[in-house]
Amino acid sequence: MFLSELKLKSYSHILFILDFEDIINKIVKDIFFYILSKILRQLSRIIELYSKVSNDRSLYLLALKKIVGTTDSEEWVKIKLEELIIERLKRRQEELVVVLNASNQPFLVNGFILARLIEISLKEGISQLKNNDSEIYEDITSLKLKPDLISPISYCIGFDIIKRLEKFEQARKAEVEQKIEAKEKEKEVEAKKIRERQELNTLNWIERRITSSLMRINSPGINPNQLYWQEKDSKTATENINFIAN
Repeated sequence: MFLSELKLKSYSHILFILDFEDIINKIVKDIFFYILSKILRQLSRIIELYSKVSNDRSLYLLALKKIVGTTDSEEWVKIKLEELIIERLKRRQEELVVVLNASNQPFLVNGFILARLIEISLKEGISQLKNNDSEIYEDITSLKLKPDLISPISYCIGFDIIKRLEKFEQARKAEVEQKIEAKEKEKEVEAKKIRERQELNTLNWIERRITSSLMRINSPGINPNQLYWQEKDSKTATENINFIAN
């Protein structure tokens, strides 16, 4: 009677009902770990690309340094190096499009790359590409990149990113050189002050020696030979002057 009211046909149904809560908990746990594994797998791929782009930076800078050092007769070297840089950057674009699922988001993909290359946040990288004039049109006109005209995987935007990296490094290098020059000037000023103090101390010592001799010249019981400039005085003065000169 009881089984018929519950519409249970067998004891397996009863066992199922008794274990229902445990079964639901296991299903929820399985779903949770499945979703978590997908998130962690995606996160690990993003971190891997983060590291790849960061490591690429040193290679790009080395190539750019070589490009700057090329002569007119080595123009082909410059062109080849630029092609190699941008081809490598395009591979990163392709990987990011897949990982970020961003086939229609050129600023996200390339903002990620730019942010790592010039060490800024992703938000700043995207903003620079969106709002700053593109390096593609440098010395021609002031134009920004238009999202409807560019693709996430693009030679042109790769060239733009490399030029931004080059400018960033030039500005950073100039800033470092300015700081070094400022420190050198500070050292020179400090050395000049020390030299002036030392010169003053030497002149004061000579003046005191002369004044002392003049004051004691008429004192009773003074041996006049004691007032003459002696060899030890010459030695002291020479040491002071040499110390100042060095």
